[in-house]
Amino acid sequence: MFLLNFKITYQNAPVHMREKFSFSKKQRNELMKQICCETGVKGCVILNTCNRTEIYSVADRGESIESIILLLKDISSDVENYLEISSGNEAIRHLFRVASGLESLIIGENQILSQLKNNYFECKSECSTDSLLDVIFTQAIRVGKMVRTDTDISKGGVSVGSAAVKLAERIFGSLKGKKILIVGAGEMSCLIAKALFSKDVEGVYVSNRNYETAKNIAETIGGLALKFDYLMDHIRASDLVITATSAPHTIIHANEIRAVMKERSKDLVIIDIAIPKDVDDSVGNIKEVHLYNIDSLSDVAKENMEARREEAEKASLIVEDELRKLENNLRGMFVEPYIADVWVKAENIRKTELDRALKMLNLEKEKDKIIIEDLTKAIVSKVLHKPVKDLREKVYNNLEAI
Repeated sequence: MFLLNFKITYQNAPVHMREKFSFSKKQRNELMKQICCETGVKGCVILNTCNRTEIYSVADRGESIESIILLLKDISSDVENYLEISSGNEAIRHLFRVASGLESLIIGENQILSQLKNNYFECKSECSTDSLLDVIFTQAIRVGKMVRTDTDISKGGVSVGSAAVKLAERIFGSLKGKKILIVGAGEMSCLIAKALFSKDVEGVYVSNRNYETAKNIAETIGGLALKFDYLMDHIRASDLVITATSAPHTIIHANEIRAVMKERSKDLVIIDIAIPKDVDDSVGNIKEVHLYNIDSLSDVAKENMEARREEAEKASLIVEDELRKLENNLRGMFVEPYIADVWVKAENIRKTELDRALKMLNLEKEKDKIIIEDLTKAIVSKVLHKPVKDLREKVYNNLEAI
């Protein structure tokens, strides 16, 4: 039995590929069931966020790798150009780093830990996990909390939302006096709104299909909620639009923005941090429209990494220390029950053969029976001692041997 990790992330795949693997809960559960039924795996967890789709699975045999790749090819035929696969220790180390915010676009972001927890518990509720996945995900969540408690890696509430606001500041020089429209009312929109709170903007407006949800976000920062039905009117009046909806398709199209720009006398900046994208790529080709997507945050992300390098190093040490502890636990978790089972089977064989021999010998003295029983025990113990010792040494020195 071994652990596999398949990942498509912002580090190895462009937005258009990540979009193909951005699943709804229903789509994720369907893929999960396919993997469990068709590939020979014993358990599966799919982690799906705006910047990554990762599959963690426990398999008995190597053929499971090819089987899972074939399922992913059904989603995108060129997936292998962007897919990274790891196993064993490396897969666990990566999961710990993801939970700690070390693999995020914005190092130290808090959102990934809650996303990982939610994805894991949702998969567990679908009965797709097994004992190994339960152990490593429970430990990963604990490590993520420990890193944020014992280091300042998340100090200041960094997030993709706050990075989008920093990008906007860089584009405009200052957001003072700007009218800013946030499209969407999920967690990311809340983070964007909070990041704008102290920027001395003229106004922050929130538009969402659910007006009451938009109103709740707007009220927390003294902004104003707007009806989604009039989205283009709202865009027409804005200097900056930041979109972060969970829509499965684009909601802003080129023909609409062209009509908007005919009635404007100044440039329009749109930052689309949604995956799948909210804004059609062709919008960026319109004169005086400046379109940015989540990959445009790379420079801000690099600055954030430099600012948090020391804390990231501390976090990495915690990850490595906790990984070593887990390795020992896993070794015991898998090899000791197996060894115990070997001893039980050997003891059952010994008793069966001893009873047969005693009946044939028809011994009368209890002392003779005890001598023969002790002899059989000694033989079993000596026969098993070396192979059990060798097995323990092999497994405890190499987790992959499990």
